[in-house]
Amino acid sequence: MELEHAIGFSGISAGLHYHPNGQDYVYPAGGCIVIASLSDPHNQVFLRGHDANITCLSMSPTGRYLASGQAGSNADILVWDYPSRQLLFRLSEHDFGINAVAFSHDEKLLVSVGSERDARIFVWDMASGNIVTTQQKLQATVLAVCWGGFHRDVKRRDTTSYLFATGGTRMLQFWVLNPASGELVASKVEFGAPVVRDYTCVQFTPDRETMVAGTTSGDFAVVHVKTRRFLQSIMACTCGVLSL
Repeated sequence: MELEHAIGFSGISAGLHYHPNGQDYVYPAGGCIVIASLSDPHNQVFLRGHDANITCLSMSPTGRYLASGQAGSNADILVWDYPSRQLLFRLSEHDFGINAVAFSHDEKLLVSVGSERDARIFVWDMASGNIVTTQQKLQATVLAVCWGGFHRDVKRRDTTSYLFATGGTRMLQFWVLNPASGELVASKVEFGAPVVRDYTCVQFTPDRETMVAGTTSGDFAVVHVKTRRFLQSIMACTCGVLSL
C-alpha cells in the first residue's frame, strides 16, 4: 500500500518550516516528513524511515538538509539531503527519545538533545556523520536548542569555536564548542534574582548579541549573550510560548 496524500500536522514545537526555495514547506505527520508545495496542495513528497512519531524537525539555513528525531526506544535521528530526498545518515546514539535537533549556521554541525531519560547532548559532523562531542548526564531536561554562530571573544570578534544555547526545565544555558578538540564548556544564564521558568524554545537575534527564550508561562526571557545576563522578561501570551 502506498501513501498518496497526508492530511494533518503533528503540532510539535517548531515543526513547520518554509523552504528557502520559496516553493515548498515541510512538516511532520506522525512518523513521516511531508514536503508540500505552496502552489499545489496535491503535490506532496513523503520522507519515511522512522518507526515512531517524529518529535522534532530542523531545516538547515540554506535548506540543504533536514534532520528529524523520534520518540521510542530506537530514538534515531535521520538526516536527509533535501534536493535528492535521500537519507544521508541514521544517527542512533540516543535512547528513549529526542527532544530537539538544530543545524549550525554553516551547516557543518548538527546538535541533538535527548529526552529526560536519555539526558545527553551530541554534536555531529555533517561531512561524515561522526560524533564531534557529547555531554552526558544533563542535570535538567532540555527542551530546546539553537546555534548562535561562532563564539566571539571579548572584543566581539569571531573565533573558530561555536556557540549554542539550550533551554528546558528551570534551566537556560550557553555552550561553547571547540570542534577540533571536542571540548564543550557550559555557562548558565545569570538571573540575579531567582526566576522559576520552564523554557520551551530559544532563538538568537540576527546580530547574535541577544538571545530570547520562550516559556510555558507565556513570557519570554531576553538575555545578553556577551555577559550571559538576563535583561528582562516580556509577556507574550497566556498559554505558553512554543516557537520563536
